[in-house]
This record gives sequence, C-alpha cells and structure tokens, in this order.
Amino acid sequence: MKAPIARCMLLLLILSACTAAPRRIYVSDNDFVEESRQYSPDRAMLILNYKLDIGALGYSDVGTAVLRTSDLAKDLIQFSLPDNLQQAKWIDNETISARIDVIPYIRNDEEPPIRDIEVNGVKVKVAPYDHIENEFHVDTEHREASPDGKYELLRFR
Repeated sequence: MKAPIARCMLLLLILSACTAAPRRIYVSDNDFVEESRQYSPDRAMLILNYKLDIGALGYSDVGTAVLRTSDLAKDLIQFSLPDNLQQAKWIDNETISARIDVIPYIRNDEEPPIRDIEVNGVKVKVAPYDHIENEFHVDTEHREASPDGKYELLRFR
C-alpha cells in the first residue's frame, strides 16, 4: 500500500516542478552564451544578444536585452526585447531601432504589431523587416506573355 502512495507523491512532486515560476536568465548561468554586445554612443547602455545553450538536447533559445552596464548582474528577462524583434541597433543614447518580420503575420492574415515600445527606459523604434536588401538581385530565367497579352509569366530566382 505504501508503494502506490509513494509513487503518487513522487509524480506530484515532478509535476509541480514542471509548473515552476518562469525562467530567469542571468549572464552567470552555465547555459548562457553571449553572442554580441553593442554599446550606446555614450557607453552607458548596451544591447546584449544572447542564447541559452541547453546542451545535449540540441535546444537553444535566443534573446536581446537592453541594459545599463549596472544591469549585467540582474535577471535579463525584464530587459529583453519581444522575441519578434530583430536587428536592434543604436540610433542615439536614448533610442534603438528594431525590425519585425511581417511575413508570418501576413501568412496568418493578422495585422503585424508594428508599434514603438520602451524597454529599460530606451525607446525602441519598430519598423518592418525588408526582405529585399540592396545587395540582393533578381535573376529572370523566363518571361512569357499570355496569348491575350493581359498576363505575364515570370520565372525568377
């Protein structure tokens, strides 16, 4: 009789551990990997790009935090940009720009959340990500007009 009770208690203990508080992220964590840092022009703040390397499982998570240099010992979650923002760069000491990929929102017939926000006292100017950069070019492989001339078939890379 004691064995089933012990198993149930163990199962409850494991399940309660799975529903613990949200993850906290510190620079000192064993699975923390700094990808890059970009200081503000006055060097009082920085944009820290990081990932969490969860080793053998092949799992990792990435993030970008906007920090004062004195915040490096604190939980980065409170200073992190939303996951949908990319390419954060300093504009001046109080403002950064960030890009949002609108393609997933268009595919889901949703309005992309292109709104400026504030993180750790820094204004974040949000703009759509441009998938067609200046260095890209289109190679036209085939071009053909429809018989009535109203449409054009175009195959490109």
